[in-house]
Amino acid sequence: MAKAIIEMNHGLKIVFDGVRIYRQRETVGETVIVGNGTETFVLFKGVKGYYLKSPKLFRRSIPVRFILA
Repeated sequence: MAKAIIEMNHGLKIVFDGVRIYRQRETVGETVIVGNGTETFVLFKGVKGYYLKSPKLFRRSIPVRFILA
């Protein structure tokens, strides 16, 4: 099991312990699903970095930093 950190530009950090990661390649970018059984986050990795797709906390996709430790 791994540890994942999702950090938003305004400083909010979400830390997961014991996560499973699923990556799906697409024609434009890559979809990354991070979950630990109770919480699930869906990220999109494009040319400019990672974007949080789900849950939509701010009505749109927001840029985040994703760290897998």
